[in-house]
Amino acid sequence: MIQKLYIYESWDTNPYSNIALEKYLLDHLTPGDCILYLWQNKNTVVIGRNQNAWAECRTTLLEQEDGKMARRLSGGGAVFHDLGNLNFTFLLNEEDYDVDKQLSVIQTALSGLGLMAEKSGRNDLLVEGRKFSGNAFFHRNGHAYHHGTLLVSADMEKLSRYLTPPKAKLEAKGVSSVRSRVANLTEFVPDLTCDALRVHMTKAFSKVSGLPCSVAHLPDEAA
Repeated sequence: MIQKLYIYESWDTNPYSNIALEKYLLDHLTPGDCILYLWQNKNTVVIGRNQNAWAECRTTLLEQEDGKMARRLSGGGAVFHDLGNLNFTFLLNEEDYDVDKQLSVIQTALSGLGLMAEKSGRNDLLVEGRKFSGNAFFHRNGHAYHHGTLLVSADMEKLSRYLTPPKAKLEAKGVSSVRSRVANLTEFVPDLTCDALRVHMTKAFSKVSGLPCSVAHLPDEAA
């Protein structure tokens, strides 16, 4: 049973530091704790644990434009991160893991903005039929995390230039390009910022769980 809620916020925009911190939080979970980790990366493509980077990303172009590529522990497809995107990670013990409840935190946060978010399949969240969030999952040693993206005001031109998903994947979604099926939340709430969404996510995290939420700080060993 979840007994304590914690928020960890990273203001570092280095993907290697942020992904390492995510792993640290996963490995050091204690029973009854549930963590919401909020973080952002600058000009980065993050690929799944089993993906071929060259098949789903224009790696040379990314490198030429001072971008970074990182590999995460979870599966799923390649995603683009910039400072117009807010990343979230729910970290908890497997007995408390509930994808629907975790997604409801995001849905509750968006309802506070006057938006209705709908689940699509196992991995996506949509507003008005457009994807604004992709999700992925990882389990190890009785611990689990569920993480994903929240597109607020991401650079869609870069997203479409860097990412090259297989044609069959797009056809399965019934769209002609990765850009045509995604949307920034600012298309629906023009003045929304990532910082404002952090606040809505924190409030929704507490509301859905019915528990107070503490802002936590890392021990010196992980700083």
